Amino acid sequence: MPPDESGARHLWPVSTNLMKQVVAGVGTQLQFNFQAAIIVWALAVSAAWALLAYFVDDALFILGTRRAKTARQNCILVAWGFETQHRLMWTKVDFMIVLYIASFLLCMALGVYQLRIFQKTDQANSTHKDFAARIRNMPLMEGTENVEEQLKERIESATGQKVVGVSVCWDFVEHEEDVMELLESQLVEKDAALHPEPVAEEEPEEPQSWFAKMERSTMLPAMASEANKIVAKGEATAEERAQAQECAGDDDGDQVVDVKEVDIIGILKSIRTCPDAYAVFETETARDAAVDTSVQSGGIEFNGNMITLNASRVEPQSVQWPNCANTDLWFKAKRILMGVGVICLGLAVWVVAFYLPYAWFSLTFNYSYGREPGLMAGVTFSMVVVAGNLLMYQVCSITAVNAKFIYIDDREVCYMLCYCFACTFNVVLDLCCTYKVAYKINVGLRQKTYDGHLLENIQTFAGRFESYAMQRLLANNLWAYAFPATFLIGFVAEPIATIYAPFKVACQIIGSQPSVGGFMAEQLMPALIAGTEYDLSRYADVLLNVMIAVLIFFFPGGFNIQMFGALGVCHIIIYALDHYKVLRCIKAVEYAGKMVDWWAQLVLCLPTALMLSCLVFKANCEPDYYCLNDGDTVIACAAAFFAHVFLHTLCLIFVVPLFGQEASGDDADSVTYKSVCERLACSWFTSNPIYCLRSQYIYKHSPPCTFYSPGKEHLMELNEELGFYFDNDAAPEEDFNAKLVDTDALKANFDKLKAQLKKDEPADEQKDEEGAAKA
Repeated sequence: MPPDESGARHLWPVSTNLMKQVVAGVGTQLQFNFQAAIIVWALAVSAAWALLAYFVDDALFILGTRRAKTARQNCILVAWGFETQHRLMWTKVDFMIVLYIASFLLCMALGVYQLRIFQKTDQANSTHKDFAARIRNMPLMEGTENVEEQLKERIESATGQKVVGVSVCWDFVEHEEDVMELLESQLVEKDAALHPEPVAEEEPEEPQSWFAKMERSTMLPAMASEANKIVAKGEATAEERAQAQECAGDDDGDQVVDVKEVDIIGILKSIRTCPDAYAVFETETARDAAVDTSVQSGGIEFNGNMITLNASRVEPQSVQWPNCANTDLWFKAKRILMGVGVICLGLAVWVVAFYLPYAWFSLTFNYSYGREPGLMAGVTFSMVVVAGNLLMYQVCSITAVNAKFIYIDDREVCYMLCYCFACTFNVVLDLCCTYKVAYKINVGLRQKTYDGHLLENIQTFAGRFESYAMQRLLANNLWAYAFPATFLIGFVAEPIATIYAPFKVACQIIGSQPSVGGFMAEQLMPALIAGTEYDLSRYADVLLNVMIAVLIFFFPGGFNIQMFGALGVCHIIIYALDHYKVLRCIKAVEYAGKMVDWWAQLVLCLPTALMLSCLVFKANCEPDYYCLNDGDTVIACAAAFFAHVFLHTLCLIFVVPLFGQEASGDDADSVTYKSVCERLACSWFTSNPIYCLRSQYIYKHSPPCTFYSPGKEHLMELNEELGFYFDNDAAPEEDFNAKLVDTDALKANFDKLKAQLKKDEPADEQKDEEGAAKA
């Protein structure tokens, strides 16, 4: 939490409402609102269908869910199902009309609501982005020059506005590891100096088992730094250098180096600037005036280039400074194309390693006389679905990271779109296989259509798909695909596999290696516990599940209640897990933009378009509607789908913004950069690793700019001349071994209540006796 009146910082309470309270940035708040909207919508659809079935016909509860054991029962069931489905088709068509219109309008309303939340939060909270202007088209300059000072003076003279400072993007991709390790090691040493640990009387002995040696020589260097401490060249003591040389001559490689030296001054002088930088002004009004001056004059001349200024749309936490490299658009395009290739390769691996064995088993199974695969086949199918989704999660995440986006929001949008594309491919492939399996089952049962034709004699896709026997089996298989495999299993397993189990393993490894401590231990924990990094990937999961649920409308309505009920209930569980994860399990993070949410709302056009396609499909040849042949029906469904995507996109771009809030600049002058910096530790200076190192080793500031690291805000030092105003005490340490529920206190309260009840029993008996005597 931000510092309270006394200056202390505490954890957010678990009861914090993440839909109202900005904890991890307004972007995270929008994500929780998005999840809540989908939960309410899913439960409302389930309840609406239940009410429709209750008041119209009970058959709507069971249509498509009944099973038959004999061939005769199958014939009776197909006839009953066909007649009932067509008799009640008007209810589904009317329901789909209302649902499509309501869902489309709700999508637009959600877009307006999210936009207004973003605007309201942005206007109510002054943050670092309100004082920053992004500088574009910077000239290439060497690290030996005083770039920051020269640029600051030039902007002040050209705009007439006082500049607090300038944070320049530098191309240090080749030295990223050394730079980040040095900064993080300095923070660890600084923290250790403020809070020294008690010195043990005896040095613990290093374990000499084969596994312990392998950990020290292979596992630990691969997952963390090569040393317990990283220092600039020339800062290591003679004793530390001697120990490093001793470890270098160790053939077994089972000793951990105490100190590693980095030629940081040489690195800082060798790197060059990137085209971007950020100028920070004292007030938002001053920033806006500087931007207006730059726009009106066509730019500001600086070292032969015309630099331009525009208001920053992101917070400093959103900038991935190591990705600010001197590359062109073609380089990024190649990266994205390579990512698409990796996704396709991942899909191929999943198809070959997981899907083809299951598909081969399903397609070669003998379905004669109505036989069906047993329980293990269903479990295997669920695991194949889960494995495919997890594989795509990892592949798409790696693809988005390797694309080297400068802003985190761009990375999250890339991930969401890639994941939706990949998992949609998975779903399509699964449904194709499901269609083939359902067809083979019905052919094995020698199923007939309502008019007496054998299903195997029907040649058209639409004719087979519309037969009740196929509709019933496809609905059953879609339900099995959705729940629990897609809706629940992966999400429940995620916190165990990515947080709890890795945390216990990391504690065991670090606890069993006395030589591992300080910086190396701090690097090892997040390297093992992947779940501490929070992202906005839940958008993609929600969208995928909604698309799967909507597909059930193509089939008999008996599954509607359980499909949408399961979607709502499962996402309540997912919401609760994400809620706890944000408040207790992740490192501090700030998603300040709404771009990811906007793209998620755009992708919502797909399930809404599927509803319209289903409406076109189900209304075909119904009374008072049109009647198309099989081929034209498919074309009409596709046309309806793309027409809605086009309409949805236009409304989101042009209509939704009309209902946003008007900007209010009442406090643009009253709120200063100093007041915001005193409250928020991560600034344009403290988040930039090269700026912090240049402050220390090039400009020799005293004290220099301290690099921002979540949880170590108390290490930051004041330097008001340079614009470093944050100063705060250390937050209370969190006890990770504390019980979630105080069972001892519960037991004590229970015993106290039981004793009180026993004490009251004699008094009650006495009152009863007195009452009986009076009677």
